Parts: sequence; structure tokens; C-alpha cells
Amino acid sequence: MGSLVQDVKFGLRMLTKNPGFTAVAMITLAVGIGANTAIFSMVNAILLQPLPYPNPQSLVLLRVTEPSGPGNLYPVSGPDFIDWVKQNKVFESMAAGTGAGTTLTGLAGNAQPMQLQGFEVSPQIFSLLGVKPLIGRTFRQDETQTGRDQVVVLSYGLWQQAFGGKRSIVGKTITLNGKAYDVAGVMPRALEFPQFYGTKPEFWIPLNFQQPSYRKYRGNHWLWVMARMKSGITIANAQADMATVSHNLARQYPHDDTGVNAKVLNLHDQFVKTVRPALLVLFAAVGFLLLIACANIANLLLAKAIVRRREIAIRLAVGSGRGRLVRQLLTESVLLFLLGGVAGLIVGWAALRVLLYAAPAGYVPGMVHVRLGAGVFAFTFLAAFLTGIFAGLVPAIQTSKPDLHNALKEGGRALSVAHRRSRGVLTAAEIALAMVMLIGAGLAIKSLVRLLGVEPGFDAHNVLKARIALPDVRYPKDPQITAFYRQLLDRVRALPGVVSASVAEQLPLQGGSNGVVYIEGQPLPKDMWSSPLVEWCTVMPDYFRTLRIPLLRGRDFSAQDGPKSPEVAIINQTMAHRFWPNQNAVGKRVAHDYQKPTWITVVGVVGDVREYGLSDPVVPEAYFPESQGADSYLNIVIRTSTPPLSETPALRAVVHSLDSELAVFKVETLDQIMSQSSQQQQFMALLLGLFAAAALVLAAVGIYGVISYSVAQRTHEIGIRIALGAQRRDVLCQVLGEGATLALAGAGAGLAAAFGLTRLMTSLLYGVKPVDLPTFIVVPLVLIGVALLACYIPGRRAAKVDPMVALRDE
Repeated sequence: MGSLVQDVKFGLRMLTKNPGFTAVAMITLAVGIGANTAIFSMVNAILLQPLPYPNPQSLVLLRVTEPSGPGNLYPVSGPDFIDWVKQNKVFESMAAGTGAGTTLTGLAGNAQPMQLQGFEVSPQIFSLLGVKPLIGRTFRQDETQTGRDQVVVLSYGLWQQAFGGKRSIVGKTITLNGKAYDVAGVMPRALEFPQFYGTKPEFWIPLNFQQPSYRKYRGNHWLWVMARMKSGITIANAQADMATVSHNLARQYPHDDTGVNAKVLNLHDQFVKTVRPALLVLFAAVGFLLLIACANIANLLLAKAIVRRREIAIRLAVGSGRGRLVRQLLTESVLLFLLGGVAGLIVGWAALRVLLYAAPAGYVPGMVHVRLGAGVFAFTFLAAFLTGIFAGLVPAIQTSKPDLHNALKEGGRALSVAHRRSRGVLTAAEIALAMVMLIGAGLAIKSLVRLLGVEPGFDAHNVLKARIALPDVRYPKDPQITAFYRQLLDRVRALPGVVSASVAEQLPLQGGSNGVVYIEGQPLPKDMWSSPLVEWCTVMPDYFRTLRIPLLRGRDFSAQDGPKSPEVAIINQTMAHRFWPNQNAVGKRVAHDYQKPTWITVVGVVGDVREYGLSDPVVPEAYFPESQGADSYLNIVIRTSTPPLSETPALRAVVHSLDSELAVFKVETLDQIMSQSSQQQQFMALLLGLFAAAALVLAAVGIYGVISYSVAQRTHEIGIRIALGAQRRDVLCQVLGEGATLALAGAGAGLAAAFGLTRLMTSLLYGVKPVDLPTFIVVPLVLIGVALLACYIPGRRAAKVDPMVALRDE
């Protein structure tokens, strides 16, 4: 311990004796370790930490899949869930739920109605997750029955925002969608409810399976299902048991359940699966950045060792052991890296704040738990300690075995072959790592450019959209719903600045609902899963004109397409080509139910629109007039001649003039929706680009340092060569050739590594192959060009050496 303390004190003296070296090294380490700290904080909180529930490893998610298909997962039908609960032998508890939207009215003062997003859930959900209410209670089993189901549990956020955090709210009545609900309880602030619908729930209400539509239609798949496995049961056991249950249901209900298999999935894996590939790629990128920083520091330590060769030689000559010297030098290296770790924590903290701010909303589930905790501190200092040993080992070994005869000479400061080779290998390794990072960033940026160049199928410029939900209590029938939206559109179209307006059930890039269709004249499917699926969307006239979706054939919907008129539909081009190739689809007929078909005539064909995202393929889609199938939960879209958001107050005023208890929510422009659809790719490309740029700078600094120091050590030799007649151009070419050799060696190794490693990015790329030839050509050229530029400065300095000054130097 005494010798260790002595080594630490000596190391600190050496670091303070060389402030320039120490400052450069700490800045380099702060970048490398800080980036690792920030990204590891996210990896730790999201991928490594278990879900915040008791015994989280026993929690599973259940979906259904058909074995003959591509393995797609689907929600569960109500009747199937009821049978699963009765027939399974592996779960101690099961719960189901679905998303629910509602409008909260009757607030104190002149508060505007609030639109809330929550869940309808079976009562077992809270006990299954192992969470208890902050105040009050959760649901009783009898509260799933009609007449007793109008109770609500509030989230902590809604309790604070709408009711001021008053505990007296429990037992009181609030108004949701025009109906009275008794407040049963409030959940704690820390509750992390699985967000399968991309929203943080503000309330929970009971799921009433007594409703015929919930119990009757086995082919209607709309529920998410969670379960907690019994003690000692594994996912494999649970999967085998549910396979038996699925087989029994398929025999009992051949039309709806043939080929339907229950799939048991780890809840945590499902929670993070969308971000796992991106986080792992980012973690690998910052790992490479840290390795480049380590190589840079190792090169600095080797350069510093040349200056200390005489000191080391004297210590060896007077009897110091080589092992003792290696330990001393490693202590200095580790001490430097630990100080860099402290600086890295500060940089990591700042970088993490920026990441949390810049990350797309909802992109990273569990982001609320990301922080610099004890685990992150331990990781940072362990990384600093290990990389300190890794970076200091080669310099320590090389430095501790000098040629005593040459080292003790006054002029014995020239680079040895071993030192030169070590520094060259380290520099080539830096370039190789930078090459991999630059190619990865190049692929991500090219993928983003391709994505942003995708034609969405509509014109998003100057279009405002808002969501409106009509409560069933006041709008129980389709004609009332249609009448309200027609009045709304008439008044909105009269507003100054409004070019056109319409209403739609769903909008492009935000996904929607789908269902099976049956084509007149084509063979009937043997079961539901063999039926083709198409997107369904209810719209009002002028929808296609407002979004500037081209009408290719036929006509648009009109006021004559009413509830008593023959049912009609407009389909997209993809649906027309799929079901009626080389034919005119106008006049063809489809149906939703082949047993009692109500035939719907296709009256028009429109251009394809990206419904689920710019990176998702176009799918068959059918549009239906709202007057022939009214929906109370719709979007209004308005094309304006003024900035779209400036029309928001006027829109709210029009809605409230028709019904003062309606909430106008999710107000945004289609340009914003377009931007949000590529936010994940933009975020990924930005981070990889920043890390790659840092790697490029470090690699350039590394090769500059090696060549510059080589030139400084060879000043005498260069002076003699110039004195003997060597041309300055020849000296410059020799120096550039030395740098080019290192750059080419590193670039070659980096290309070989990139051919394998970029395949890990496949799921993150759009329209770009992991081995993209242009990227694999351009990036090496850029990197080699930067390396040669870094060599040019010391090469130019070498070419200007004055022979007389160089000869006097020795």
C-alpha cells in the first residue's frame, strides 16, 4: 500500500509537470468516456433493468398468430380471452384491456373540456402487476357488469391536473363522455403502465364483457392480454399449454380459430423491442469511440516515453526492477484515465440531458428512468480503470526495456523500431475503428435521405388537423353524428383563410383499422385468416381534394351517398391492382361478410397513400362515406391559405358554438406529422453522425501526432538529406507516403470489419443495403483524404527544414 501511494503521488506530479499533455489527454478521454456514460445510462435503464413490478420475470404478453402466415402478431378476441382464462393451467392471473378515449367535462370554473386517453381493463390488471392505489381502491369483480361498470381509477397526473390533488375526489362523481362515473381511487405517481398504445394512460375503467359485441364476435381481435405465470413455470411451459388450448378452440370454432395460435412473449422484451437494435448500435458506436480515444492516449504515452527514456534508463541502471517500473507507468496511465472518467461523468451528464431532450416523444419507453445512478457510476469508473490499463500496457512495456547504452547518451532520443511500430499499429487501429463508424453513419444518413424522399401520396403543406370525439349519450345515432359533422364543415369552410375542409376516421402516416373483404366473383376463403385484409377509412366529401390525393378513375363521394343509397367505396391503386389486375376496378363489388353479403360498389380509384409511416409499404385500402357508416371519433382536416396553426382558435370557437362540452385535441399540422414519421431515423442519424465526426477528428489528430513526432525526431536526418541535395518535394512526398501507408492499412482493416458489422444495422435502414457500394467507396476516400491532410502539415514543415539549423540541433 505504501508503494502504491508513492506511485500515485509520483504520477500526480508527472501529470501536473506536463499540463499540456494532461489537458489534451483529459479532453480526449472526456469525449470518449462521456459518450459511453450517456449511452450506457439509456442501455442500463431500458434494456438491463427489469420492469418496475414485483417478480417481473413472470409477466408475459399474449398475442395470436397464424402459422401459415409470415408470423405477424395480432390482438386477441374477447371470446378467446374468456376461454383462455377458463382452460389454461399455467397462469395464476390473466388480464385484458384496450385503449379508450373520453372527454372529461363539468370541471370547476370555466375550465375547457379535457380529452383523456386511458384503458378499459379487466379488474385483475392491478393485482397482476402488483401495484396498489395511492388512495382509494381499484375495481371489484362485479364492476364489470352492466349498470355497475361506471367507475373510474385516475392516474396521478390527471388527479393533480384536473382535481388539484384533493384526496376528497375518491367517492365523488365525474362526467366522462356525458356519463357519470364514480372515482374509485388514484394510482401512484411511480406507476409505469405498459404503453401498448403509445400513450401514458390518464384513467382506467372496467372492461364490460357482458356487452354482446365483446362476447359474441370471436373473429374480432382487439384486446391486449397480459398474464403472470405460476411459480416454476417457464415461457416454454406456458407456450406448450397455450398451444393445447388453441388446438381445442380451433376444433370447437373452426371458422374463426382454425390456424390461430396463442403466442406467449416476455413482457420486458416486447416493451423494449422497438429500441433495442438502435440502442445496441449506438452503444457499439460509443465503444469504438472510446477505443479510438484509448489508442490516441496510448500514442501520447509512447511519445511521452521517448522524452523519459533517459530517466527510465537511469532508474534501471541503479537497480530498479522492470516490474516495478511497469507498475509505476501503469499507475500513471490509470490515474490519468480515472481523472478522465471524472471529466467524462460531467460530459456524460450534459450529453444525457441533451439526449433526453432531443429524443423523439415516445421513441424510448422507460425514458423516465434514465439517470446517472450508482450502476452508471460503477460502469464509468470500471471502464476508465480497464481502458487505463489497456492503453498504458503497451507504452509501459516498451518504455521499461530501453537500450541502456543509447538511452544514456545525451542525444539518444530517436524512436526505436519497436516504438515506431507500436505507434503505427495504434494509429492504423484508430483509422480502422473510425472507418467502421463513418460507414455506419454514412448508411444511416443515406437511409434518412431515402426516407425523406419517399412520396407520401398527399400534400401535407398548409393542412391543419384536429381530433373530435362525440359522446354516445348525446349522439347515439348515426344521423346525429353525420348532421353534426356536416354543420361543422359548413361553418369551417366559411372561415377566412380556409381553402377546403373534410373529416376522416384516420389520417395518413398514423395507422388505422383494417378488416377482411370478400371479392364478388372470386372463390370464398375457407376461414377468416384466409381472407384478404385491407385498411378501412371513413371519410366525408372533399377529403381527397383537401389532402390533394389524386383521383385516378371514377368519382369522389357526394351528398347523394347517404344511408338509404346503395353502399359505395373508393379504393386505392394498390387494392385495384391486387384484386382486379389489368381491369377497371370501377363498378366492381366487395363485401365485409360473405355469409350475408351487403355488396359495396367501387365508384372510384385514388392514388396510394402511406398509412403507417414513410418506411412502411403501401397496403390495400378502401374508403367509405361517413354517411353510410358514421363514426363518432373523427379527425377534421383543413387546408388553409394562412399558417395552419393560426386557424386553431377559430376552429375551437366553431366547435364550441355547436357543442360547448366537446374537446378539440391533438391539434397539429400534417407537416408536423410528416416530420414525426421520420424522427427516429433523424435521431439515429444525428447521433451516429456526431460520434463518427468525433472519431474522424480523433483519428486525424492521432495520425497528425504520429507523423509530426516522427518528423521532429528525424529533423537532423532530414536536414542532412536536404544539405546533400534532396528536393523539398521529395521530403514532402516521403512524409505523405508514411502517412498514406498507415491510412491505407487502417482503411483496409476498417472496410473488412464494416462488411460484417454493418449487417447489424439492417433493421435500422430504409432503401439502403448494409453493404452499400457507394458508401463503401466514398467513406474510405474521405477518410484517407483527411489523413493525408493531417500529414501534409508536418510534411510541409519537414520540407522547410533549414539544413544549418538542423545540423546544429544535434
